[in-house]
Amino acid sequence: MHYEARVNGDKDGLINIVLHGLKGPVDNTKYPDIMPGQEEHTDAYIASALSYIRNSFGNKQKVVSVDDVKEIRAASKGRTTAFTLAELNEWKSKQPKK
Repeated sequence: MHYEARVNGDKDGLINIVLHGLKGPVDNTKYPDIMPGQEEHTDAYIASALSYIRNSFGNKQKVVSVDDVKEIRAASKGRTTAFTLAELNEWKSKQPKK
């Protein structure tokens, strides 16, 4: 995970991946199944887990707050399928700039 772009990059995208899952090719690698979403977990649990990986294994990134997770959960409410990377990028492009 060291220097992994999705861990060290945009935390909103990372939150969406954890909440809703990821499917399709990733970095030119095809996987036989999807990474399932974990939206049943609390916002505090997800924030804590993502903050840990963003600040461990040689990573030094901003922590993910409970409010960050709440915001993304609300913005993506109604999503019932895992994202592809293309869908995730499209979703991010439609969000208001912070």
